Amino acid sequence: MAGLNANALITVAEYKVLAVIKVSETEGDANIEQFINYASKYIENFTGRKFIAPAAAIDEYFDGDDTVLFNTKYWPLTTDIDAIYFLSDNYWATELTNINFSQNSDLGELQFTDGNRFAETGIPNYWKISYKYGYEQKNVPDDLKLACASIAAIRRTQYNSKTHGVSSRAIGDQSTAYNANLNSWIIDILRDYKRRH
Repeated sequence: MAGLNANALITVAEYKVLAVIKVSETEGDANIEQFINYASKYIENFTGRKFIAPAAAIDEYFDGDDTVLFNTKYWPLTTDIDAIYFLSDNYWATELTNINFSQNSDLGELQFTDGNRFAETGIPNYWKISYKYGYEQKNVPDDLKLACASIAAIRRTQYNSKTHGVSSRAIGDQSTAYNANLNSWIIDILRDYKRRH
């Protein structure tokens, strides 16, 4: 078995509970892992973000847009950001002593509170922050787990019906169409996890 990828939003056991499959039945586990991996990657692509916490902090670079607010690419933040860096003479300087900012960890927002701005200097990647983000697998929100399980179930149905994502099939005069679209409630859940601004 290849196993679940590090970005998997649910476990095989969680999928089986939601899909009403006996957890003790292990014959199809390798396929279920593939469906979960597919669904987890689909959700990342749809929302434009990653959800599972990485082992180490990441550095995010940005140009600045002359506003007081910056939205991190990934959230929720799981560490307090104690420094905002800017590029000075080709090395990273910090403004720890003369800036004040607030952090909304749930939304991944940093906001200057002292009148400073994330200046737009014309220099690419002028600003840098380091942070940790995301959920431990066991703490992924329930609605996101449900969306992942539902997408995996759709993929499983396509696999079992031999459609493999094909939207229709024709043999002679007869054709069959397969609905590969996600239910609107799944789309609604995923939209709530996209950055809105």
